[in-house]
Amino acid sequence: MRHQQIISRLHVGLGILYYKDRTLIYEPLAETMLAEGYGNPLPDVLLFDHATEQTRLIVEVCQTNGQKKRS
Repeated sequence: MRHQQIISRLHVGLGILYYKDRTLIYEPLAETMLAEGYGNPLPDVLLFDHATEQTRLIVEVCQTNGQKKRS
């Protein structure tokens, strides 16, 4: 559940910058296929450049459960 909340907050925050403030030049898209076809990865959020029709940034939210802690 926490994973989805983080993705939602990230998407909303980036959306405000893109749609309302117009300070972000790439459109944030949630869980959008990188290529057509079954089995292709769905990143949590990506920033898409419509001028070049390219993905400019891929964001994958990870959990820290099981992460090795440094001493």
